[in-house]
Amino acid sequence: MLRTIGRSWGLLSQRQKTALTLLALARVLANGLDILGIAMIGIVGALALGSAVSIPFLNQLDIEPDTLLVGILLAAGAVFVFKTVLGITLSRTTMLYLAKIETLFSLRVAESIFSGTLSHLRRQSQPEIEWSILRSTHIAFAVLLGQAMALVAEASLALLVFGFLFFTDWPTAIAVTLYFSLILAIFQLYSQRILSKAGAEFSEGSVAVNQAISNLTNAFREIKVLARMTVFMDSLAKSRARVAQASATNLYLAAIPRLIVEVGLISGAIGLVAFQYVRGDGLSSLVIFGVFLMGSLRMMSALLPLQRAFMAIKYEAPSAAAAQDLLAELKVSLREEDVQHTDPHSSHQHPTAARDEGGYGVSLQNLSFEYDDAQDSSPVLHNISLSITPGSVVAFIGPSGAGKSTLVDVILGLNEATLGTVECSGMSPVALRTLSPGSISYVPQKPGLVSGTIEQNIALGVPIEEIDHVALWDAITAAKLTELVASLPDGVKSSLGKQSDSLSGGQIQRLGLARALYTRPRLLVLDEATSALDAETEAAISESLALLKGHTTLIVVAHRLSTVQRADVIHVLDEGRIIASGTFQELRKGSPLVKKYVQLMSFDD
Repeated sequence: MLRTIGRSWGLLSQRQKTALTLLALARVLANGLDILGIAMIGIVGALALGSAVSIPFLNQLDIEPDTLLVGILLAAGAVFVFKTVLGITLSRTTMLYLAKIETLFSLRVAESIFSGTLSHLRRQSQPEIEWSILRSTHIAFAVLLGQAMALVAEASLALLVFGFLFFTDWPTAIAVTLYFSLILAIFQLYSQRILSKAGAEFSEGSVAVNQAISNLTNAFREIKVLARMTVFMDSLAKSRARVAQASATNLYLAAIPRLIVEVGLISGAIGLVAFQYVRGDGLSSLVIFGVFLMGSLRMMSALLPLQRAFMAIKYEAPSAAAAQDLLAELKVSLREEDVQHTDPHSSHQHPTAARDEGGYGVSLQNLSFEYDDAQDSSPVLHNISLSITPGSVVAFIGPSGAGKSTLVDVILGLNEATLGTVECSGMSPVALRTLSPGSISYVPQKPGLVSGTIEQNIALGVPIEEIDHVALWDAITAAKLTELVASLPDGVKSSLGKQSDSLSGGQIQRLGLARALYTRPRLLVLDEATSALDAETEAAISESLALLKGHTTLIVVAHRLSTVQRADVIHVLDEGRIIASGTFQELRKGSPLVKKYVQLMSFDD
């Protein structure tokens, strides 16, 4: 338990640790008001029984005993009310501060996941990412640290109450404390293994539920047509049952200590009265009994939250691990600092890129790539060297699994080369993207849509008020989207949330192309970006792209030979290696693989 809390505490800054320490200290000091209230109740009991009470500053005043009794009783009530209000205020302040910490670290988790390479991102599924950013960070900070602070506050209250009772009647104080502690300790030993298991079930089950929902959403049409809905719903039901059962276990275990302590309090009170009478104190023992009854109530109010804190930490520990692990790996340096200090091509080379009016040149030297995960079946690249002239059109073709998309990911800087170098206009692609956002654009086979309007999807990440509508309509026209936009009720301001499911694959690809063209890039990479287009639309878009030649460097990955026949150079990839390069006419004569493609596609001269 201490290790789990320590991992979260160790991630905090010194300022955050100081603030939380001061808040915890304030809650501990506020417990002194409880002791004051208990002492005042004892005085009231003594006065009610006619006992002489020595209170120096009150004895000097001429106050009737009944008036004094009522006054002290009202003062005791005021003390307890003030302590409650102060406790609520401190708890609220603590929770709000922990919420700020949670938000900060949630963003750091997101940064850790999304600022890395594509292969790093693919280590986790989308449900696992959502769990880490949302739920796991909440547990790691708001829940664990909040419960830890509650544990400190309630433990200090229990010790203060014990200390007060000890000086009042030490044998009874020890008996009462051991009595309640033993009850809760037995329950703690019984419940801790069950809670750890339930916490792990809740964490794993929650991720599984999100995964099942994602599967049903993403493959809804295929599942329905194949009549496999029952299989996927059964999977969802099993995962959801795991979560529900884990939650139920936590809830019923959390309710048991209160019931046990209530019974224990009644039994203990009866036993205490009997014990006092056996000692022969008689009626005078009622004062001590009243004090100890009040003390026992306050100790119970301390021990129960203490028990709940132990249980919550034990239950939530597995759920906090995901965020704690990611944050432990997080690099503190910002991306800009990383570029300046670690990239061999620093920002002083940026002016060279800006003067490169003919598009960006690309150079690969002895490039090799392999995935860190040995279980990943994606292709690897082997010792690739080539140069792409600025403003030219270069194509990569080859069979499925040859490594074309992997090569594109490395050229774009989405994955880092295992060996060798990649340079765009004399810089690393990561540095160039950072120093000149939008100068490199990419159109995948299946462009991703974001929530928002057509214009927000094209001008991706640009605030609405800053969208360049000239560039927007130039991109829409070049991507042959004019007719689609005109058919929508609100034009470019139509929400894709209502329209995305009705868009065809070709329309989505054209939307992705418009997004890439909006920034007027100097390097444009198309990875099977026209595979869903009909021949007429593909020809029209090819004409639009032809106008970019000499101004923008085009890298095209395609299966259709009609898409690449006009390229300046075509590179043929197979099993991660370039096995042939040349113009289309040269390759159809000299490359057996291209000859085979020509025959299969009945490609005419």
